Amino acid sequence: MKDAGRLGSVPLVVVRHGIPSLFAAMPQADAVEAEGVWQGLQAELASLSSHSRLMVAEQSGHMIQLDQPSIVVQAIREIVNTVREAG
Repeated sequence: MKDAGRLGSVPLVVVRHGIPSLFAAMPQADAVEAEGVWQGLQAELASLSSHSRLMVAEQSGHMIQLDQPSIVVQAIREIVNTVREAG
């Protein structure tokens, strides 16, 4: 992310999981710490654009496209509509 730099006002939607199962195989304390870092990185990614949104897929683990495909579709539609409206 640091190498990418800022994205200006490029429309961006970051979708992150709501169920912290990504680090389930780790010891509990490590998993909690890793989840906190992961969430921070997702927020940092969203902050790269001034026209961004961080969506949380509350009912999904890491495989959001399988757990809640409607959220992925919603994010894509948001971006498409934003670009269309901008001309």
